[in-house]
This record gives sequence, structure tokens and C-alpha cells, in this order.
Amino acid sequence: MRTRHALRRCSGQGFTLVELPAVSKRKRFAFTLVELLVVITIIGILIAMLLPAVQSARESARNTQCGNNLKQIGLAILSYEAQHGNFPPGAIQTKNASTGENNWPCFDCRTNWAICILPFLEASNLYDQYDNNVSNCDPVNIPVLQTFLPVMICPSDVNTDQLADASHYTPDYEAAPGSYKGVAGGDHALHDHRWWWPNRCGKPTDPWTRGPLHVVCDPTASPTDSFSTVITSQITDGLTNTLLVGEYHTISGRYNTVGPFWASSVSVHNSSSTWRASYARGLPDYDACVATPGGHWVYCASAFASLHSGNMMNFVTCGGNVIRISPNMADDLYEAAGTIAGGAYEPILFLE
Repeated sequence: MRTRHALRRCSGQGFTLVELPAVSKRKRFAFTLVELLVVITIIGILIAMLLPAVQSARESARNTQCGNNLKQIGLAILSYEAQHGNFPPGAIQTKNASTGENNWPCFDCRTNWAICILPFLEASNLYDQYDNNVSNCDPVNIPVLQTFLPVMICPSDVNTDQLADASHYTPDYEAAPGSYKGVAGGDHALHDHRWWWPNRCGKPTDPWTRGPLHVVCDPTASPTDSFSTVITSQITDGLTNTLLVGEYHTISGRYNTVGPFWASSVSVHNSSSTWRASYARGLPDYDACVATPGGHWVYCASAFASLHSGNMMNFVTCGGNVIRISPNMADDLYEAAGTIAGGAYEPILFLE
């Protein structure tokens, strides 16, 4: 402590030194260790409470962007239909003239619905690079297959910023991934036990199993057993009741087996079906789907699924409206929703 002094002048006398009371320094306040730990704990609790809300808001934004992508895709397909008088082919494949069997590798494939609508997605330059007269995976077309197209990617999906092996048998090649597949049809196994694969040209044979973007045969390679692309008048279920393009994603990483690759015309790479099997609906994991009791790789490879909350799947209909479908949707309604003439099983309610 310091001692303070002051001068005092007495009457008639000189100055005298007077000692004043001592004054202590002001005490400084600080957090104790316990108090600091309490503050840190409170901040941690607040962050833990806010983080789910932030993540939910981000996923909601991603889901909205995903729906906007499908809206653009749907409008592009409708613009194509308005100009050409028919919906684009799901894909064009050739057939083996000697055996009549469908060929699977990419060099027996031509264009697909996603490539056809590029001019209506402000990507005419990319469309002009694609050669419709050669194989889908011909070296001439590989630059198109390896182009990342933002409108074809759902922001909720993972590993969509890198090329992946898309080779189906031979030759080996990589392609840019996508998030959406065209609706090829319903559960064809109920009607045609020999050809229940929906992504092969010439199948399915019936309108109540055929989807708006089914695969067609190259007419020059297979003049018979082929169906032309769909026209609006054939969609007797109603445009807004018929699914056109929907989401598919898998976290298993098996892109070379199940896609999707937006520009690839190989079977399941950009088309799927509305299977009645509930395990092949909404599950974004191909390996887990196949491991399900009774799971079949055909159903799992050509399914629809998403990483959105509750595995809700975004679709755009033939009427251009974007809807959400729950994986718990009734089997009959789900199958009928993917066909142009669903018969007695008309979709009644979608989740807007």
C-alpha cells in the first residue's frame, strides 16, 4: 500500500506535512477455472441444439434445389415434345440381328432422353458435340459423357464431383455421374416373365407396363419387335398422374453397375422402373438393397431412391409438376404411377 501525503497550512504558521490514510489498489476480477468450464459447457449445449436446425435448413435448401433441377428437366422434355410431337426415347439400343437378343454394352447404344433435351437446357453446344450415328461410348462421344452438368446433379448426393468407371463389360471408360433417371415403366415381371427387364429395347410389350421414357430399338437395326416413343395421347392415366423423371442415388459406390450417369445410354445408367417390391424403393444403397431378404439385383439396380430426409423421392411428372413420393407409397399405386396406362390402379394422391 502507498501512503498519501498532503500539505496543510495552519493559520499564522507555515506548512506542515499531514499523513493521509493509505489506499489499496483496486482488485481485478477474472473467471475462475470452474466458471470458464461452465461457460464452455453452455456454449457447447447451444451449438448442439442449433446444429440440427442448421443442418435441416441446409438439407431443405438442397432438396429445393433438387426439385428445381427436376422442374427444369421436366420443362425441357415438354419443350422437346412440343417441337417433335413425342417424348424423347429413354434410350436407343440396337438388337443382335442373328439371335434377336438385346445387346447390353454401351457400343450397342445410341442416344438417350437426357442428351436429346440438351438444346432445351441451354446446352446446344454440348448437344452439337454428340454424334448420334455412332456408339454412345465411342471416343467421339466420351467428352460429352464426361461433362459435369449441374442441372443433372442433386446437391444432396455425394461423390458427384468426380468421374467414375461406367464401363459395362467393354470398353473401359469413365463418365460424369448424375442424380436422375427416366421412368421406363412399371413391374413388367407380372406380365412378361421372359423379358421383365424394363431397360431393354422392345420391352415392355403392354401400355400398362410401359413408361413415358422407355427404351426403344434402333429401327435400322431392329425393324420388328420395337415400340416408338410415347406421344401425349397415349398417356391415358393423365399427365400429372404419370411419373417422368425421378431421383436415384446409391452410397455403395457401385457406379459402374447401377449409375446413374446422365449421358450414358447403358440400361440402368439413366432409366429405372417403379417396381412393386418395396425394398427397391427409396433405399439409397445398392448393396443393402441386394442384401435384403428376397432382394434381386435387377430391381435394386433399376430403382428410385434419394438421400433426402425420410428418403422422400422427388419426381417430375409428364405434366411438368414436381412432387415428392414416400417410400411407403402403396405398391399398386407406385407401379401404376410409372406407366402410361396404369389400368385399375390409378394414382390418387401425391405429396406436393
